[in-house]
Amino acid sequence: MGGVLLLILVTVGCLLLVGLLLLIVRLRGSEKSEQDVTILRLAVAAAFRIGERMQRETAGRV
Repeated sequence: MGGVLLLILVTVGCLLLVGLLLLIVRLRGSEKSEQDVTILRLAVAAAFRIGERMQRETAGRV
């Protein structure tokens, strides 16, 4: 049960991080530079990797 709670917390944390990055990009201006797009892509990819890793780790424990 603790593993599932940890998985939920990590997933929510990653989503908040991506949301914060999106907010920062919007506040900087309407034009999106290549660097902004690259940062967002990396953040989303990292969030998915962390989520997949946590799912694999908790799948064996449940």
